[in-house]
Amino acid sequence: MDTPRQPWKARNGRAGECRGDGGFTLLELVVVCIILMIITGMTVPLYRDSVASMRADRALTSFVSALKYAQERAVTDGVEVRIFLDLSERRYWLAYENRASEDEPEWGDETVFDPLPERLGTPRRFPESLYVSSVRASQRRGDGVYYVSFYPSGASDAAVIYMHHEERRRPIEIELQGRMGRIAVREPQ
Repeated sequence: MDTPRQPWKARNGRAGECRGDGGFTLLELVVVCIILMIITGMTVPLYRDSVASMRADRALTSFVSALKYAQERAVTDGVEVRIFLDLSERRYWLAYENRASEDEPEWGDETVFDPLPERLGTPRRFPESLYVSSVRASQRRGDGVYYVSFYPSGASDAAVIYMHHEERRRPIEIELQGRMGRIAVREPQ
């Protein structure tokens, strides 16, 4: 009776001619490692770009939410609330009209505005992949900081803010429609 031949032994059965087909050669392992390094090298930049894109999207959403919050806060508290945009420092913050303040207004006959005590009163920076490219809004005298006012009636100053996202070719337009109190976000065609 024939015994079944084992695949790792030589066909002629002579000693010393056995071939180890069960493992990998060093060359095969090196080739696989090189392929894995190439694939990893191609995917890491994609992952990094997607993380930057997610940060920019989250910052844009946070900014629009801050606009809506300023509007709600003005109505709820019955005071004027402003969002300030400092383009040179790439940051924004919210401040409210402080009627009880005894401080002298810094800019002529303007009202004193104090930062909101919450988190949005602290300046927040835009990520590097998102920046304000153009603003059509009121500008503070002396330092060039833009602002949009929200009033207790629910209305706001009419303003348009254009933001650029590095991955999009067109700017994102945020329009505040003044008396209507509507905030529209769109990507122009």
